[in-house]
Amino acid sequence: MSGVFDLFVRSAREKRPLACRYDGHERELCVHVVGYKHGDARALAFQFAGGSASGLPSGGEWRCLFLERVRDARLIDGDWRSPPWTQPQSCVDEIVVEVGKKD
Repeated sequence: MSGVFDLFVRSAREKRPLACRYDGHERELCVHVVGYKHGDARALAFQFAGGSASGLPSGGEWRCLFLERVRDARLIDGDWRSPPWTQPQSCVDEIVVEVGKKD
C-alpha cells in the first residue's frame, strides 16, 4: 500500500492528475490532501472523469478516498483542476501533504 500512498503524495506535490480504479470504477483525479484519519490512509481528491457508484456530476466532484481500496494507480498527463472547496475538509486529520501548504 505504501506505493499507492507515495504515488498520491507525488500527485499532490507535483500537481499532476492520476488515474486509478476505486471500488470497481476507473477514475481520474487531482489529489489535494493525503494523510490519515482513524489510522486509515486517505486522500481528498477532485474527481473530474470516470465513474462511481453514486455517479459523477458533469463538472466533477470532491471525493474522500480510502487508499487501501485503490488499484492500478498511475500518474497521467492533463490539466490540474482545483475548484474551490465549499466547506472545510474532514477527510484527513493527520495531513502528510496538502496542495498549497508547505510540508
